[in-house]
Amino acid sequence: MKKRNGISLIVLVITIIVIIILAGSVILSLSKNNPIDKASEATFKTTSREYTTELDLKTLTNLANGTNPTNLEVPSLNIKDQISQIKSIDESKYNIQNGELAYIGTNAAEGKWINEMDILNGNPPKIQSINIPNVVATDESMTSGKLANDGKLVTLTGMTVSTQRHSYINLISKEYSMIKRVDVYLGINTYLTDLKILSNGNIAITGYTSDASNNLKAIMLLYSSSLDEIKREIYPVPKLGYTSYGVSVVNTPSGGYMLVNSAQKYNASNQLTDTYASIYSYDANGNKILDNVEVRGLNTPIFMVYDAELSPNGNIYICGDNYKNSKQTPNVVGINVAGQVIYEYILSTTDPVGEYRTMTVVSDGTLVLHRIGCTTNVGNPYESAVESIDYLNVNNNQIKNVNLGIPAGLPCILDLTTGYMDNVFVIYLDSTEAPTIYKYKICKLSKSGDVRWDIIGQVGQMNVVLTALYPSKNKYIIFGQYKSTTTSPYAAYIAELIP
Repeated sequence: MKKRNGISLIVLVITIIVIIILAGSVILSLSKNNPIDKASEATFKTTSREYTTELDLKTLTNLANGTNPTNLEVPSLNIKDQISQIKSIDESKYNIQNGELAYIGTNAAEGKWINEMDILNGNPPKIQSINIPNVVATDESMTSGKLANDGKLVTLTGMTVSTQRHSYINLISKEYSMIKRVDVYLGINTYLTDLKILSNGNIAITGYTSDASNNLKAIMLLYSSSLDEIKREIYPVPKLGYTSYGVSVVNTPSGGYMLVNSAQKYNASNQLTDTYASIYSYDANGNKILDNVEVRGLNTPIFMVYDAELSPNGNIYICGDNYKNSKQTPNVVGINVAGQVIYEYILSTTDPVGEYRTMTVVSDGTLVLHRIGCTTNVGNPYESAVESIDYLNVNNNQIKNVNLGIPAGLPCILDLTTGYMDNVFVIYLDSTEAPTIYKYKICKLSKSGDVRWDIIGQVGQMNVVLTALYPSKNKYIIFGQYKSTTTSPYAAYIAELIP
């Protein structure tokens, strides 16, 4: 009996061990396949989409009643007023911010699922095929594109005609057909670099002319919404021996516009000896307010200008680099509408060469800046350039850096654009297919700098996107230039990404 009981005990123990092993295997298998988690994820995402759908319908109602939906801020306590179908268990997980459903729960898995859904601002769009226009032997490049007040589009393009550079202002319908085209040629190479749409519908444009000796003069153009010329001005050199070119047009709080030009002086060896921002401003009808105001940093007399934007606080911020202590360093200068310097930020960096090339601004006044840093200043420093994005709070100088994983090399980021609900688009080139074949890449960042998604252009095509617009939910417009082979000319184009 004892022997039989002993054997039975051993068998029992072995059986239990086997059961535990099998159970462990099942649990491991389940954990790998995550059927429970997958079901929870599917349920969570479906429910969240239902909440978003009802909120979208409510948003349309608010809009029809004259209420700006982006002003809608609803705490969890009152969220049922806007989303009647929300479950009681979910009320503490969501609120409404800027008219959009926002997840405020603390569950890590749910937070991950929300990010995957990109519930605040749509899913990644699909790539739109590029239709190639019938292009003649000369290239037409794209410079800028903006949405007019009536929903039309205005673009700036350029083309060489009989060895001279012409620029074009193009008025495009909502269906992307050409309405009117103005050839801008001022008797010498003419380049248009930036435009802004004013509150009265007029179009302010900056650029420059260039002669055979590369002497540059900044220019200003003002057109009506139907492309009738209102005013043009070719600026004289800002100082004896200097050149200047138009960098940015900036809307001003009063509805007018400011031109930010880069004034530069070179010695006989073509070395830069001085540079600063030369400022002009006008009202919406082209009447001059400021004339050639000199802007430099508070602590940096040599200031190279690359871009400028109006902030919601009414100030204008200009980005570039300075030459303090014989070293190029990224910096930002803030001015008021009178052109007076009221702010300067100088980035602390160990790189010997650095600059802020492009900028945009979100609704709380945070500046979003494209930073280039070079680890050497020998030879061509940009061969080792590293690019990233800085979110700069000008109130406390707190900065958040976003590394998009762009490999070191020649600068690839082309533009930053603020879109719907303060999303920021980063437009850059991808050359992973081959060094001479570029495809565009668009990365969408949230208002706080979190990466939402990125998409890459078509393989095997020379397709460069220069800028993008995100004017409303699920509407993406891209402006670029395209060539089907490395030897064919570029064609400027506009296309929509498919949501």
